[in-house]
Amino acid sequence: MPLLTTLVGALPKRIYTPYATGSGGYIIDDAYGGEYGRLQQHRPLADVIAMQLFLGILKQVQLGLDVPVDGELSRLVYWQYNCLNMGGVERHGDEVRVTGPISAGPPLLVDDWRQAQSFTERPLKIATVGPATLSEYVVDQHYGDKRTLCRAFAAALKVELEALAEAGCRWLQLDEPQLGFQPEMALAYGFEAVDACFAGLPAEVRRVLHICRGYAPVDGDWEGRNPARPYARLAAAIEDCAADVFSLEDASQYHEDLGFLEHLTSTSVMFGAVSNLDTNVEPVEQIRERLKTALDHIPPERLIVAPDCGFGTYRDEDASFVWQKLTNMVAAAKSL
Repeated sequence: MPLLTTLVGALPKRIYTPYATGSGGYIIDDAYGGEYGRLQQHRPLADVIAMQLFLGILKQVQLGLDVPVDGELSRLVYWQYNCLNMGGVERHGDEVRVTGPISAGPPLLVDDWRQAQSFTERPLKIATVGPATLSEYVVDQHYGDKRTLCRAFAAALKVELEALAEAGCRWLQLDEPQLGFQPEMALAYGFEAVDACFAGLPAEVRRVLHICRGYAPVDGDWEGRNPARPYARLAAAIEDCAADVFSLEDASQYHEDLGFLEHLTSTSVMFGAVSNLDTNVEPVEQIRERLKTALDHIPPERLIVAPDCGFGTYRDEDASFVWQKLTNMVAAAKSL
């Protein structure tokens, strides 16, 4: 049977993209400020964002993806986008600080999802950074305890996820690379926070937990990536947590043994089948053979095919190989 296909999150961005701040404003590169100023004499920047999003959806439909994403095209820094919309969270220079009790702000992602979903009949997945990862990225000047901080982020994110589910979104994703970087933290309270985020959502909502090994320069040094292979250690906790889809990396560095997938007896697997870290285009047959190996450990109705992670570090002007990677990925998935 053909396997379901999707993306993790970010699509390549154009260098002149305006970025939404989440408060009705935009950040524009000074090099293009004059042109955008002239544009705004005739139409709002929101129209540019909408068209950019529409073209991203069209590209995914052209590729044949079953579950498209919004592509995070208007997000400047992926983890700060809705984090800075929360009460008690402030930007100070290059730092994002927690200066008071964290509270949910006006739902932000629900508007992004509504606009993106309006452009297609296919179910659209939307992602946000999870509470454990947020807790590692901010400077805490209020709580003084990581577990308490993580719980506070989970409570605020839960409000956002509930608003998305109520609006009709049926694919919600938490990005939690820090659960893989810090498995002790993950087992101590990270999965507890994931459960708090997803608690009470309707049964028809797919709840995706993405644990990647971190970004790195394209075709460059992977020093900043997680050197560990955490999935086998975390498999039992993943199976027991509230997520019903687990998104993992495999293409950048194959796992020697995919046997840990057998611990996921009810959880679906979003399997990283093409790498987001290099410009090498994986052949269809190579992808197909690796998917067949995964199918030795998990039935096809629970295997979803995706890239390892997002393509947000790429510029759309020179990302033709990204589209070829995804074309080959979809072809391999549909051939099984």
